[in-house]
Amino acid sequence: SEEVAVLVQRVVKDITNAFRRNPHMR
Repeated sequence: SEEVAVLVQRVVKDITNAFRRNPHMR
């Protein structure tokens, strides 16, 4: 459903932002 897609998109966006802030984080 669209709701799930939006939720996943937000999570992925947060993860990418976290990796950009901490490039050495694993």
